Amino acid sequence: MDIELEQVRLEMRQGFDRVMAKLRQDYEAGESASLLIAVEMCLMHAASWGTAPPDWVVKAYSDRLWRFMNHETGSLDDAFGADSTRGTR
Repeated sequence: MDIELEQVRLEMRQGFDRVMAKLRQDYEAGESASLLIAVEMCLMHAASWGTAPPDWVVKAYSDRLWRFMNHETGSLDDAFGADSTRGTR
């Protein structure tokens, strides 16, 4: 039973790593929302495994948040390249 559980954990981690690699690729190609999705995945999954978020997530998130905190952008939307007006009426 322990071997099966460890195999499941390994497969889940490998899947997480593949998704994070794709999100990084998308983020580096200019898809800003990929960073926010990566942060959410790290909060939901990486923490439960007792691992830290990937360095690229930490650096990119910190850089964008500091842009806002240092008044380099007018809003969090601007700092993170997000459009919060989607879905509003």
